[in-house]
This record gives sequence, C-alpha cells and structure tokens, in this order.
Amino acid sequence: MAYDPRALANCILDTTAARGFGVTNMALNKIIYFSHGWHMALHDRPLVSVSFEAWDYGPVVPLLYHQFKGHGDQAISTRATRIDLQTGRNVAVEGAVSAETREHLDVMLEFYAPKSGPTLSHLSHDPQGPWASVRRRPNHPSMTIPDDLIKAYFRSKLQSRTGPSDGFQA
Repeated sequence: MAYDPRALANCILDTTAARGFGVTNMALNKIIYFSHGWHMALHDRPLVSVSFEAWDYGPVVPLLYHQFKGHGDQAISTRATRIDLQTGRNVAVEGAVSAETREHLDVMLEFYAPKSGPTLSHLSHDPQGPWASVRRRPNHPSMTIPDDLIKAYFRSKLQSRTGPSDGFQA
C-alpha cells in the first residue's frame, strides 16, 4: 500500500520528536525519499503515493515542501494537514501505518534522522542516482523522478551492498 506522504511525514515527525530529533523540511523530504527507495528495493512496491521531483537540493515531494516551508531551515514543529471537507477546517493528516511500514521507517530513521538536511541532500546527489539522471535531461519539461529509476538505483545498491543498505534486512 502506498501512503499519503503527509501521513508518513506526520508519523516520522512524531517518531523523531519522541526520540529527541528535530527534523527540517529538507531532511524530512530526503528521509521520505530514501525510505521510499529502499522500500521499493526491498518490497517491490512504492511507499509513497505521489512522485518526487528533482529540485536543486535533491528529491522533493512538492506537497510536503509547501506544507512545511514556513519553518525555513528550522525543525518542523507542526504536522501536515488537509482540509476537512465537512468542516472546511485544516486538520492533521492521519493514517494507519502498517506494522511492516513502521518497522521499515524505524530502520530508516535510525540511519538517516541523525544526519542534517544538507548531508542528506548530498547523499541524494549521487551522480549515478535518479536525481542526477533527471537533472541531466536537457530541456525536459518535467522534473519528476520516475519510480522505476528510483527502484533500479536502490536495488543496485542493495545487490552490491554498498552505502546505507549495509545491514538492512531484505
């Protein structure tokens, strides 16, 4: 099951807050990107229900960026919201996250959450990775990073056992 990125963001923000980590908008987008990539490599299905875009500082879910841009480069202190169609009010996005997904996120957070947004951005800029592949396309009308590129890249990392995949359980 692919999740609304706002529900995953809120789950990550709640978990990191409980662990004493502050997470910036940049870091959150990268954590979700890496979680999505490893999830596809390990489970052969997407984690996030929307596409990532190749922005200057790495992969971004525009919806999440806009939800949290008011925090600038500071730790996010709010939660992602949606408009309740019955009341017209903004309410926190909630969504049940499966035990398997929560376990996956816990592994991702253990590795990625202690890193800064700029460090995570640097990690996402691998010249052989999906972000760089999309950014190299001349005059391409879309900066969308296709899931097949993300999946192939993280699968290759898993198969070669290089980088952050070391120690991850398939």
